Order: sequence, then C-alpha cells, then structure tokens
Amino acid sequence: MRARFVGVAALLGVAFAIGNGESWGSAKPVQLSCGGKMTAMIRGTSEDYTVVLTIDPDATTVTVGSYGSVPILGDPNGDTVAFMADKENTDKENSYVSTGTINRLTGVASVHITTLTDGLYKFYGTCKPAEKLF
Repeated sequence: MRARFVGVAALLGVAFAIGNGESWGSAKPVQLSCGGKMTAMIRGTSEDYTVVLTIDPDATTVTVGSYGSVPILGDPNGDTVAFMADKENTDKENSYVSTGTINRLTGVASVHITTLTDGLYKFYGTCKPAEKLF
C-alpha cells in the first residue's frame, strides 16, 4: 500500500482542544497529522507513512482517510481514545478501519486497516495537530 492515508491527524487536535479535561461539548472536528510506519502483515513489509485522522467530537467518530469513519468507544475524555468498526461498516467495504487508539497526551497512535485483498495493515506513529498548507 503506497497511497497516503488521510485520517490520523484529526485525533490529536481533539486531544489538544479538550486536553484540559473539558467535555467535548460542540467542538469542531480536529485533524491530526501522524508520521510513522505502515506494515502490510501478510507481506511482512513496512514503509514510512503519513496518516491524517479527523476526530469529530459531536459525532463521536474518527475518520481515517478514505477508509471511512468509525465510532469512538468508551470515554472520549480519557488519556487514550479508542475507536473500532461496527458490523455495518465491515460487511460492505473492501477495506475499512478495524480498530485504533490514540493517546491524547503523547500523540502515539495505532490504526489497523483490514482489506479483503491484502489482509491487515498496521500503522504505528506519533501525531500532532495538522495545519493547512494553503
């Protein structure tokens, strides 16, 4: 998989936006830019990747690029935010976000992408708030 992922960056922005322990309220979606390694588990190969996460506190979802949105699980105000696909997403897609976590304090992120053709991909990296370049 050589395409860039667009999706991990948003989660850290939410982390910073509500990092002081405030509730989500009606916060705007946040984008996070995450750099790290993407590993194709079947092939056993890893490549440098940049992933963008979009965190939507009102919808309580995380969007990982073109792989879609998944619900946030548990307490979104904790140090670690977890997200996981629901059955509706996994039944209809050729590839989807299966699980993921991001630490709101350190920015360390883990995202698992499942594809019907290549199996499991794992992204591990560190995120920071994303800024538009133009």
